[in-house]
Amino acid sequence: MNHFHVAGNVADSALGVYLPSAQTVTMKYHARNGNWAVLYPENSNQMDDTTVSGWVLQTQVTHNNDAKTAYSYVLLPTYTAEQTTQYSRTPDVTVVAQTTDFHVVAENTLNAVAANAFTDAPQSSAQVETKGEVSVLMVRDGDVAKVWVSQPSRTDSTVQVRFPQALGDALVAGEAARVSLVDGYWQIDTTGLDGEAYFFSYRVNG
Repeated sequence: MNHFHVAGNVADSALGVYLPSAQTVTMKYHARNGNWAVLYPENSNQMDDTTVSGWVLQTQVTHNNDAKTAYSYVLLPTYTAEQTTQYSRTPDVTVVAQTTDFHVVAENTLNAVAANAFTDAPQSSAQVETKGEVSVLMVRDGDVAKVWVSQPSRTDSTVQVRFPQALGDALVAGEAARVSLVDGYWQIDTTGLDGEAYFFSYRVNG
């Protein structure tokens, strides 16, 4: 299949899912208990109570560790079954890169590109280049590129991002002490952000 739909039990809780590559999907609905602190000990410092319980719809996309069987999915919150089917016929996302160390997706209608880099080693694609472990979202709004950057591993370090198809060097919004242009890359100091997303924008060269 290349899409499926989960009906919600309250308003706006439905979810459509589009699979760019047709995949075999299995589902299981069951009660589950867990503790966020076990998954990520740092959570114990972020939450009053890290234990949770409830009913879970577990969705499994069949794959293995072979790089050739990589999978992807698009979540469509609040979509009806009909809207999900229509989206699957005319999707507006492009998987730009999908490697062990680098995932990049473009949303063509919104002029947006998002990436996750899972390594400090430099990563590159046609739409975004990175240096450092980073999650980044860029939305092109006319001649302004709006960028959100976070460092999910919560280390106090600098990360660098560059958008080859939207180059620019004039900062529109952002703190000069935290974001600067270094050798063609926007460099962001994540000190003290503790994983929180940092926003800045710049003017795209004409």
